[in-house]
Amino acid sequence: MKLYNVGFTKTDGIEQRSKDQLEYYHACFLIGAQPYSYFLWNWGCNLKDGNLVNYPAKQKPLGSPKGVLKCEKQMDGYLQGI
Repeated sequence: MKLYNVGFTKTDGIEQRSKDQLEYYHACFLIGAQPYSYFLWNWGCNLKDGNLVNYPAKQKPLGSPKGVLKCEKQMDGYLQGI
């Protein structure tokens, strides 16, 4: 019986891909964030799955909110943030 690395994700190139995608997913989170919302960015549940990766972009101050998200229902039934 062959044993595999059970419990963590194959990480070939994923750290750089994670850093490249951070800005988009962080922005999506911030659009709908409420008080006491938390953003955790990694690619799995274990320490080997990105929990200890340094993301300099996450250290930048966010500033105050620009306003409340307002949604408008379009004819196709989808919501659009304005």
